Amino acid sequence: MGSPTKDATPHRANIRTPGQDPDSPLPPINERLAYLRPSRELLEFYRQKIAQFDGEHEELLQMLEKYRGITEDQHKLQWEIRQREGEIAELQNALSDMQVYLFQEREQSLRLYAENDRLKIRELEDRKKIQHLLALVGPDAGEITYFHREPPHKVTVTQKNPESRFEENLNLRPTKLRPAATRKESSRRAKLADGVNGESLEQYKNDNETLLLQVEALQAQMEEQTRLTKEQVESLLEDRRIKTEEAQAQQQRDQQRITALTDKLQRTQNLLYESTRDFLQLKFDTRAHEKSWMVEKDRLLRDLDSCHNRLRKSGSAGPDLGRRWQPSSSTALLLPRPPPESQQTHKEELKVMQEDLKQAHRLAEMYREQCITLETELSQIREEGDVGREIFKERSDKMAKRLQLMTQRYEALEKRRVMEVEGFKTDLKHLRQKLKEVEKQLLKVTLNIGPNQDLAILHEVRQTNTRTKKVQVVRFVEEAATLPPPQGPNSFGLLFDIDGVLVRGRTLIPAAKQCFRNLVDRNGKYKVPVVFVTNAGNCMRQTKAEHLSHLLEVEVSPDQVMLSHSPLRMFTQFHKMCVLVSGQGPVEEVAHNLGFQDVVTIDKLREAYPVLDVVDHNRRPKDGIPPNKGLRPIDAVILFGEPIRWETNLQLIIDVLLTNGNPDNAWSSMRYPHIPVLACNMDLLWMAEAKNPRFGHGMFLVCLESLYKKVTGYELKYEALIGKPSVVTYNYAELLIRQQAERLGWNTPVKTLYAIGDNPMADIYGANLYNRYLQASRRIKAQVQAKSGGGGADPLAETVDDAPKMTSAELGGASSAYGAEEDLPEGCSSILVCTGVYSRDQQELPADTTHTVTEQRIFHGHRDFRFDPSLTQPSFVVQDVKEAVELVFQQEGWPLE
Repeated sequence: MGSPTKDATPHRANIRTPGQDPDSPLPPINERLAYLRPSRELLEFYRQKIAQFDGEHEELLQMLEKYRGITEDQHKLQWEIRQREGEIAELQNALSDMQVYLFQEREQSLRLYAENDRLKIRELEDRKKIQHLLALVGPDAGEITYFHREPPHKVTVTQKNPESRFEENLNLRPTKLRPAATRKESSRRAKLADGVNGESLEQYKNDNETLLLQVEALQAQMEEQTRLTKEQVESLLEDRRIKTEEAQAQQQRDQQRITALTDKLQRTQNLLYESTRDFLQLKFDTRAHEKSWMVEKDRLLRDLDSCHNRLRKSGSAGPDLGRRWQPSSSTALLLPRPPPESQQTHKEELKVMQEDLKQAHRLAEMYREQCITLETELSQIREEGDVGREIFKERSDKMAKRLQLMTQRYEALEKRRVMEVEGFKTDLKHLRQKLKEVEKQLLKVTLNIGPNQDLAILHEVRQTNTRTKKVQVVRFVEEAATLPPPQGPNSFGLLFDIDGVLVRGRTLIPAAKQCFRNLVDRNGKYKVPVVFVTNAGNCMRQTKAEHLSHLLEVEVSPDQVMLSHSPLRMFTQFHKMCVLVSGQGPVEEVAHNLGFQDVVTIDKLREAYPVLDVVDHNRRPKDGIPPNKGLRPIDAVILFGEPIRWETNLQLIIDVLLTNGNPDNAWSSMRYPHIPVLACNMDLLWMAEAKNPRFGHGMFLVCLESLYKKVTGYELKYEALIGKPSVVTYNYAELLIRQQAERLGWNTPVKTLYAIGDNPMADIYGANLYNRYLQASRRIKAQVQAKSGGGGADPLAETVDDAPKMTSAELGGASSAYGAEEDLPEGCSSILVCTGVYSRDQQELPADTTHTVTEQRIFHGHRDFRFDPSLTQPSFVVQDVKEAVELVFQQEGWPLE
């Protein structure tokens, strides 16, 4: 075997590190590392340190990225705050401009008031002139009193004595023929002079009164002008104060921001200076330590080489002596025993090597202390980073709170601006109305007073009788207009659908406001009974009436509004039961208002039994199964309208029906028939702002019926179906029409009802079904009267027997005994408008019923209603509700205004 020393020496001489300077006194790094013999524990320690440092480096990079994102978000929030502040300033400027416009309008109103006062004074002067002229001229015979407009504006002219006419005749004679009349004339002239003096005094008094009126008018104008100027000054001062406060607040915010940024910049500069200084110092120390380590390592390697050479020279065993320097006992036994001189040399070398080993241990301890120091500095740097993160988080929270405060202020200002704009619009509207009234008065005054005022006034006085007759005729016409409408066979009532006829969603159809001008008089009172019949049921009647009053600009009372659930007031047998109500809006309040005393909503049922509603995973119980809250067993189910969460309502209603009102029990399909179910609003579709119809409560009923039949195999039974097109709805509407007619003072019952709607399957079907009900009632009534009269076989019996029988669902809970009522209308006509579900562009009704039977294949009515195509044929088809009202007035012979 070759000597490892001989093999290692040339290997060390041949290795050269890339980039190593050949003139460097130090050996290459690879050569020095080749002779370094570290322990396994030290290598493992440094591997762990390197992995730890790599992990910390990655964490620092992630934290820097996170801080960068947070800084960008903060910058965006600050930018949004600046934009909101700019918008606030613009809104304040717009508010100031609106105030300026309001003051301008008020100044214009003051000018108009002043002009009105001048015209009144001028009118007073003209009246005085009229009186003066009448006193000079005198009226004709029989013309004593005339009415200018209406009492007490009247003028009384005294008649002339017959002697005055005799004197006028004398004045027409020649002078020679009237010698005795000269003395009378002289005396009369003296009296006339005295009268003139009295009239001059009276004229002075009148002039004084005129001047007093002018002074009062000017004083009122001055006071109004002073008040307006004072309000303008106050508003300007208020604007100035607001702008000053905003400027001060902005200046204070800018000053605070500048101070904070200056402090932050100073701290950043100091931190950068200290970090740079520490980094350079650490770098310098590291290089110095590295140089000292290299020199020490190089010295140790040279000492090791010299020891190898000495061992190689002093030994006689050849290549085996190269292994003696290793601290191995087995190797020492294999070597031959050296002479005493070599032993002494070996001892000295061992001492030297032990000293070198101690020195190496001291160096290792020093390096270990340096590592500990560096670790301490690293922990300090981490702590500083944590503190910086906490400071940044605190500042971010402050900025978020500030942003939230600014957002609240912006929302408050926005609400204030909307309210003030609404108030300004209302004020402008009132001012425009007053302006129009003043313009009308000015126009009337201008038309009454022409250029030749004196002659016109005299001409008006001459035609007093004619004007009096005209005034009497006009007054008679006005009194006739205020009288109640004609009573008798032409009495009728109107039933208006709302959605698709008057409104679409929340938007008013333009023709609706125009048609109601024909239905009310000048005092805003209805000329004919009007009831609004809708299948909506998600609100109270008072709320619906207020909404209609606002849209139509006419007064609509709650007694004129009939919702789909209104007939439930007559179902008193259910009022004391525990009922489950389904729908949206204030359903519990609606149920109590209808007379139901014990009401359970879907939300209450879901809260009492939390494990029943599990479709939405977010609403499932999180922490175990909560206990159920005991509720009274449910006796009936009332469906007001389509709910918001269909899946919840369908699930819980099925649970109630299959458990006989106890949802906590197990299902049982044997409990049939189920508890009573009352459904309102059977509309499959309804019309909102969208171009196409939307799903209605009828679609929800279809889902409920399908689920119940799918689960149990039985049909879902309804105790009552309320709302159009059921007969009970129109019976209740006719009762409201009758009450409206009594309030209008009609003594005779309403003979004809006109139902105006947009849905052929609900409005038209229901009106025609009610018309059939009325006809059958009349036939039954005639038959009963004939039998009670003692007659024989009634010829109407066959007609009644041949009449189509109505199902209980079509009657909707109404009395099936036709003719039980005494004052039912004679008929109900249906009018279809094209502004809702039905449109002439999408579908056209056939002319005859046979064509309808073959063409109309889709029935949108309820399951329990028979499909009779003739009932979908309206009596009239018009474009909108305005044409419908005009058609009704034309049919009844009523004049249109």
